[in-house]
Amino acid sequence: MFLSIAVLASVAILPQLNRTMWRDEGASLYSAHLSWGTLWQQSRVVDRALLPYYSFLHVWLAISGNIEWARAPSLVAFGLTVFIVGRFANRLGGLWCGVSAALITATSPLMIEAALEARPYALATLLATISAVALVHWYESGSTRWFWCFSLAAILVVALQIFLVLAPFAVLILAVAIRPQKFAARWRNLLVPLGLLCFSTLYFAALVAGQNSQIAWIGPITAGKFSQYISGPASGGPSLLGEPAYRNILFVAMVIVIVLCARVCQRGGLRFPRIELDALVLSLSWAILPTAVLIAISIFKPEYQDRYVTASVPAMAVVIGLVWSRAFQESRHKVSVDRTALLGTSLTALVLLLITSVASSREFVENLQEAAQYVALQAGRSGEFALPDHSLTAGIDYYFRTTHEIVSNWPERANQHYIEGLDLRDGPRTIAHAPANVWLVNDGSVRGTDEFIALLKRNGYVTVGTKEFAGTDLLEVEHFHRSAT
Repeated sequence: MFLSIAVLASVAILPQLNRTMWRDEGASLYSAHLSWGTLWQQSRVVDRALLPYYSFLHVWLAISGNIEWARAPSLVAFGLTVFIVGRFANRLGGLWCGVSAALITATSPLMIEAALEARPYALATLLATISAVALVHWYESGSTRWFWCFSLAAILVVALQIFLVLAPFAVLILAVAIRPQKFAARWRNLLVPLGLLCFSTLYFAALVAGQNSQIAWIGPITAGKFSQYISGPASGGPSLLGEPAYRNILFVAMVIVIVLCARVCQRGGLRFPRIELDALVLSLSWAILPTAVLIAISIFKPEYQDRYVTASVPAMAVVIGLVWSRAFQESRHKVSVDRTALLGTSLTALVLLLITSVASSREFVENLQEAAQYVALQAGRSGEFALPDHSLTAGIDYYFRTTHEIVSNWPERANQHYIEGLDLRDGPRTIAHAPANVWLVNDGSVRGTDEFIALLKRNGYVTVGTKEFAGTDLLEVEHFHRSAT
């Protein structure tokens, strides 16, 4: 059952695996194709937090350089996460608990976006899920091997995406809080794996702290965005049914669950077996604490992004599944309710979640593919296109290669080997030999782009027109022309 859900969910989004890439994926492709030595040198300046992922991708792309192949590990990780969540929830609360948890995970916009990107979030979410589930197993059985599994998986999460390690740590913190005697009785067996996890986390955090400026673009918390922030794992990107569709449908489903729980409580109370209650409490911490911590930190230094709480989606699904299935089971004896209608309504809501999430359109990404096609059509061989940094260059060049287009590009600096920073040469000789027409691909993310535009204008270039491409991030191609003198 759960394998079928995982496979069907993966197949449902498979057609989007070839959607246009965006600049962060361009950074992944660029870094993955560097030599080992150059990749190490780059990590000393930028993206040290992603060095393990880029190293993995370096080996993976030796088989094929296609963007679909680069995204394949994320898609596989997505399917495995759905399967593990379903099995875990089934063991805790029964079949319908597992089915609903698997479907909620599979339809999450955060999960689907992670599955379709050549970035580490889906892989880190899979490992965070394995880590948290292993800790719950240890909590129930006391077997040290489960605690080792928790620690090792969490260490891998740290290496792939340090913010996502908040998920397994949240489960650990609450497990210690509600059963301190369990840890006290076994501290000698837990000392090594727990010490290794804490040391690895602190050491890696210290390594990447110096590159904290990489997320300086994250804006402060505002009243307008606060509802999105507190949605945490229930948030998601735009879809054909509107940006908050997933959150709203999930809210309606929860209202149904709460109403049913209230009716059950009126007739004798809603009782969870101890194993379900413990799992519910641990899953609540897993679902809520990472979002709360990131929001609290962001009050002083903005760091919150919804993709940083992707690892909490499985916990949210387990919590909803446990409450829904328990209320449904208790209602059989305590209240008069049309269980078939309730089941049909709940499954309909989950199907709507699937439709709205899978229907997320390609137009909602930074569209480097169409930008490359536009530049090739406009510039031909008589003009040059200017790309401010390596991530944009890697993305645009990828589509030039796949369509065998030949377009001249503005000369790049020989000493700019890293992803960030303006790559474009600005010396007098370069300007003097520049063609009459220049197309600048600009997404507003590269410092120094405005100065380059000012340089063009000081040297006789004027803006002829600007072509914008639809997406969640601004992407435009600016055409500059200089008359012959």
